[in-house]
Amino acid sequence: MVLTGNILIDPEHLEAPGNSVISLGSPFSGRRFKAFSEMADATKVHGSLLIGQVLHPGRVADPSVQPRSVIVSNVEMVVTGFHAKPRSAKKEEIKRIVEGLGFAAEYLEKADFDDMQVHGAHGLLVSQFLSSSTNLHTHEYGGSLVNQMRFLLKIFDVVQSRTSKQFILGIKLNAIELCHRLWSSFDNIISHSLTKSYVKRRGYYLPWVDGILKTPLEKMEVLLIGGFRTLDGIMPALQSIDAVDMGKPATHEPSLTTKLHSLRRSHWGLHECCRLRYTIQASHVVDWPVA
Repeated sequence: MVLTGNILIDPEHLEAPGNSVISLGSPFSGRRFKAFSEMADATKVHGSLLIGQVLHPGRVADPSVQPRSVIVSNVEMVVTGFHAKPRSAKKEEIKRIVEGLGFAAEYLEKADFDDMQVHGAHGLLVSQFLSSSTNLHTHEYGGSLVNQMRFLLKIFDVVQSRTSKQFILGIKLNAIELCHRLWSSFDNIISHSLTKSYVKRRGYYLPWVDGILKTPLEKMEVLLIGGFRTLDGIMPALQSIDAVDMGKPATHEPSLTTKLHSLRRSHWGLHECCRLRYTIQASHVVDWPVA
């Protein structure tokens, strides 16, 4: 699977200058649509699935583009000056954002993408709805966990209404941002994360997986992102989850995952990825190249 960078849904609310944008009502033709289609064609030449990561930045919008960003409630960033000054979103704006995300899914499917991932982490708008520190509403979008999830569930509903059953829908969440709901286990998780063996294996969020897998979501596929560098970390993780990412290593060595698959099948002792001097040992080490 190949996951794109940020795709925004409103040119007036960008996370950073130069973001790709799919505006509500954009035509399924022309230069923009052709560019997304060409991206899909190039990415899928060798059989990869292409996932579009779509978001609204909320209060982390770039202030040079949008000086008055939309947020769930009027709660500024702790460190001011780097992001737009937020204002509380009106219900009509919330509805339009939901429709915009649904339209983006339809647009991506028509451009031959396989999946849309709603970016609900890193302080972006979806995570702002899910957090009690930024969602201070008392109406149907705030208060209880059920109400705080309403925005996300409405997004899922509209995406499913606009796309085929074959189109995949995912959500990116950051466990640390939701830890205020999990204080009973948070200390244990942090302690486990800092153990020598865990730091060596990487896979930063693996301790959270057990709690996720105990939920009654039988059809949910879990992809874990963050810090996978070694076979000793990857292989045990795949016993309980469906996939792991190879983000930074893959940007330096695009064929790394293919080589890891070959290594897994052959059990060879040592491979050298000459171009960037990755050393892959079947026992446990993938060394990050030294500058």
